[in-house]
Amino acid sequence: MVVFTASHQIYADAILDYLDPNNELIQCRLYRDSCVLTDDGYYVKDMRIFAGWDMKDIVIIDNRAFSFAF
Repeated sequence: MVVFTASHQIYADAILDYLDPNNELIQCRLYRDSCVLTDDGYYVKDMRIFAGWDMKDIVIIDNRAFSFAF
């Protein structure tokens, strides 16, 4: 599983470490520094980094639709 969040790493790691304390579920963590900052000040996940992945293997769970606008 890959987790891609627009949150700061220190905040996200605290939650992800709680959810996966033995690092058995999450193989990759992507944070705010992997996002694109828009002119409006929003951090957007650039889904193009998953080029070559089969879309059937990707599930997006996010409370903000603009977060993955790209």
